[in-house]
Amino acid sequence: MRGLLKIAPIIISATLLLCAAEVRTPLRPMYTADVAITSDGSLLLANKGTSEVTLLDKEGKRLHSWSTDEPPTGVIVVEGKAYVTSSYDRGHLTCIDLSDNSIKYSTRTGMGACAPTVSADQSKIYVLNRYKGTVSEVDAATGAVQREVKVLREPCDAALSPDGRYLYVNNYLPAQRADVDYVAADVSIID
Repeated sequence: MRGLLKIAPIIISATLLLCAAEVRTPLRPMYTADVAITSDGSLLLANKGTSEVTLLDKEGKRLHSWSTDEPPTGVIVVEGKAYVTSSYDRGHLTCIDLSDNSIKYSTRTGMGACAPTVSADQSKIYVLNRYKGTVSEVDAATGAVQREVKVLREPCDAALSPDGRYLYVNNYLPAQRADVDYVAADVSIID
């Protein structure tokens, strides 16, 4: 018991120091959820912890940042524009024009919006709405949702076929028993 009594003040002192450091430090952790590289080598970070997208130059200097209504979950760069998914309880796709740092549109897609993927001709952005169980096809120029496709369960990642015809969507946590020798994932294929 004596050993415990000697250690307790040290633990309390360390805790107080940590709490004091937290009070003096107004910064929140960035918790980068995704990263993309621009044509000039700058980095775009989707920072879930601060609910912002940050543009850094090659040396790591902050050039610009944009606040998002919900924590960003994914980012891609296509032809000088950043397409950012964000979600907490709604889900959005936001288009940022990197030439003038302006937000062109923010379109509501679905809960759990993540993993933006561009079509082969770059005219569409696919948004995986993880908790809605759908994939939204969004017009890249206008932000209009062109269609929404139901998938098996919790879409979380996607890849386009080499010819651009099919979108392969990984479904997280497929509905099946998990107490067997293997647990398989399901893939949805969207034409």
